[in-house]
Amino acid sequence: MVTTFSSTAIAGTEGKQQYYCKGNHGDDNDRGLWDYIFTASSKADAESQAEKQYKVDGPNAFVNIKECTLQN
Repeated sequence: MVTTFSSTAIAGTEGKQQYYCKGNHGDDNDRGLWDYIFTASSKADAESQAEKQYKVDGPNAFVNIKECTLQN
């Protein structure tokens, strides 16, 4: 089974910027694609948020970030 998630969150937080990130995630039982706009203080912060948001519990669980770019 392949699932696809797409969502956009736009929130202005002082001192933070928006990063558009996309990738895939899953485990031995299921895999899916995702994309999301994270409000973060850095690219590393956005990537960390993505890992936390899309991590699943299960055998061989993974989150791959293919792209994470600053939005203008």
